[in-house]
Amino acid sequence: MTSVVICRDRAFADQLSPLLPGVTVTTAPDPAVKWDVAVHWTPGFAPVNALRHLNPPAALERLASLPTARKVLRLNGLRTLPGFGQASTPSLGGGFCRVHLFDGAAISVRAPGGRYHRQNLVSMALRALYCLGLDFGAVDLRPRRLTATVLRIDPAPAVDAPLAEAYARAMLPRLAGETGDGGPVKIGADPEFIVFRRRDGRRVPASRFFRRHAGIGCDWAPGFRGFPLGELRPSPSECPLRLTETLAVQIERARRHVGGDFGLVAGSRPYPSLYIGGHVHFSGVVLTADLLRALDTYVALPVLLLEAASPASSRRRRYGFLGDCRRKRHGGFEYRTLPSWLVSPEVTAAVLCLAYLVVLEHRRLRGRLLVDPERQEAFYQADKETLRPLWPRLWADLRATPSYSRFRSPLRILPDLIERRVTWDERLELGAAWSQYKPDQVKAEPAITALAMALRLFTRRATK
Repeated sequence: MTSVVICRDRAFADQLSPLLPGVTVTTAPDPAVKWDVAVHWTPGFAPVNALRHLNPPAALERLASLPTARKVLRLNGLRTLPGFGQASTPSLGGGFCRVHLFDGAAISVRAPGGRYHRQNLVSMALRALYCLGLDFGAVDLRPRRLTATVLRIDPAPAVDAPLAEAYARAMLPRLAGETGDGGPVKIGADPEFIVFRRRDGRRVPASRFFRRHAGIGCDWAPGFRGFPLGELRPSPSECPLRLTETLAVQIERARRHVGGDFGLVAGSRPYPSLYIGGHVHFSGVVLTADLLRALDTYVALPVLLLEAASPASSRRRRYGFLGDCRRKRHGGFEYRTLPSWLVSPEVTAAVLCLAYLVVLEHRRLRGRLLVDPERQEAFYQADKETLRPLWPRLWADLRATPSYSRFRSPLRILPDLIERRVTWDERLELGAAWSQYKPDQVKAEPAITALAMALRLFTRRATK
């Protein structure tokens, strides 16, 4: 694998070169050479012929256009000041933090406060780089209680010797073509649901029925007392269909536990101001920014086309940002962008199989369509008419992967529903949705499955 690092000046190239054996480090790459990976450690784009770019030209141009950069950051829930991008670190004074990042991981954190506060700042710094399409750099933030303001993003930071070594350690595996993946890929999930009283439809706190840390448990939500959300926590599996079967068992147990006077619902926002998610967990694969962009494009975008538009756009004002993830202690990660897809066994199986397929094949799936600012805006506004034309390309890419044949049957419901503009109904009670579930049901012929779902679940044709 051939790699080149393009540096902003000769002195930095001389500093970095001994730390990256086997990698070409230069200020002026030979345009006649075709590289596998090019790393642009420059404020602007240097012409180079490469298959993949870290800090690609479009991202550097996006950052250089300060109005565009501010708009993208705002779309992704990040605040800026009028002088964003103009102040250098020495002029910032006290009370700011600087986070150095490479490919979705923090290299160095200079920040006040405790561990939780620092983690929060790192998450915002990662989101700032990620939403602009950048792969590495330094992000300056000014903390403000539970949030922070983005002051400056430097895609080619000046670094001292220890920082240069830290960046080099992070870069070497990527530039050498090492995936770092270990063992079989496992998938898990902790989708949320809401308990309601059938008599009057009022929401009931899940903590009334479920313990905090149980396999069928409850969780908190900002602005609500106690633990209003229910959460399923099945054991991870190497097979997404087996995970679906476990979830079916848990839903039946939860339904029996709450009794006949209460019901369960899922989706994006089944009740006003209470947003719920369908987080998916993975282990056995290394988390990278490129993997997250593949999940956004090939999973979050199709799922949006199945959601009800109004709850979907409302939820994304606070939750479900693109690339939203959390590293886990077991070495895996949690993808947090999706709403709660528990609405039916067919949708659950399709979403889990889709996510698993994308993780297995993300290096072959080259679409990264939600880096574009206009498409990001459409995603957050649940503007399906702008995003729907992208679906045929995504579906063609997915079908062309070697692993597609393993999941052909459960995935075939996606084009059936998306192309017919059918959206899920968040008012449908989960007991009714899952009552007739059989493991072989989601493996049936797609036309039969889609028709059964449309009739049994009373799904409705979308207006958008």
